[in-house]
Amino acid sequence: MMFKKVSLRDLNKVYKLEKRTFKSDSFSRKLLQNLIQSNSLFFKLVTPKCQEKLIGYVILIKDDEHRFNLINFIIKKRSQSKGYGSLLLNKTLSVVKEYSNINKVILNVKTTNFKAINLYKKFGFKIVEEIEDYYRRNESAYLMELKI
Repeated sequence: MMFKKVSLRDLNKVYKLEKRTFKSDSFSRKLLQNLIQSNSLFFKLVTPKCQEKLIGYVILIKDDEHRFNLINFIIKKRSQSKGYGSLLLNKTLSVVKEYSNINKVILNVKTTNFKAINLYKKFGFKIVEEIEDYYRRNESAYLMELKI
């Protein structure tokens, strides 16, 4: 697997995976484009073949002087439970740790997304609070935090 920065050439693939995964909670194409063009940390995991099949991606924004907010994390359904999520999160956190002024990463995750919660816990994220009605269909989220 290859870990790379997402570029505008990836927008169509990223948007398709976003819609398929998050449906009504998905980011708009325009927002994804803005995140690619901004200084956000937007990385992808792809197969090392010439066509580079997209396995998943992660987006972090610096929403505070000392903090990154992991706002999106996707591994294709058929590629889940194969270690790709751990690989992508591990490589991403390695990049985050290169920022000397960053002391924490936060994220929100559906309280029913046990696979993701377990992955984040494996990397040291802790549940800080539960936020009711965070998602469109009145689903709750956990705010999770990792101190760096």
